[in-house]
Amino acid sequence: ATRADVDSPRSAASAAGPSAGWKLFEKVKLLAASAGRHAPVFILLSGKHTAPRYAAEALKKGAWDFLKKPAAPSVFTARIRLALRRRFWSELDAGGGEPLLTSPDRRLALAPGRRVLEIREPLEHPVIRRLTRKESELLCLFLKRPGIIFSKATLLEIIWGYVVNIRTRTVDCHIKNLRRKLAPLGGLLETRYGSGYRFAAPR
Repeated sequence: ATRADVDSPRSAASAAGPSAGWKLFEKVKLLAASAGRHAPVFILLSGKHTAPRYAAEALKKGAWDFLKKPAAPSVFTARIRLALRRRFWSELDAGGGEPLLTSPDRRLALAPGRRVLEIREPLEHPVIRRLTRKESELLCLFLKRPGIIFSKATLLEIIWGYVVNIRTRTVDCHIKNLRRKLAPLGGLLETRYGSGYRFAAPR
């Protein structure tokens, strides 16, 4: 995440308006684009130019958020985590942009839009099972990132939108139900004790 302060650098130009901050913002975006990397997540802050038009301008220019200074550290941290979660989710497109997702070995197929799971093997005949919305989103995530371990906190942020540390058995319950619907392939959804969960990558 990149913080672009629309009041920096402090100069005569910034005293008259946020033009210096906008120029810095545009320059960093160009540098990131020329480097061939993923676009940064920009959060713009201002203590002087806090009118709604500046926030609107920031969002139109590609910022993910606009905060007024001073911002409480807890709020600033929460907004960063929210922006990063949005970024991760949009890149992953775990909402199911594809009409069909399959496991690496093609024994499982998921239609995210309809939340329909097809188990093709090792059963004698393919079996169709319906998933809940959260089960479908979890399976989307695992199918798109086989072998990647997702902590409970990460799953709570991505799937449920929680940005604070809470104690809940929500993830465990949904994983348990998803494993049951994946049977006899439920073992592909592995528990990594102390780390989280992952969908087994092909050997």
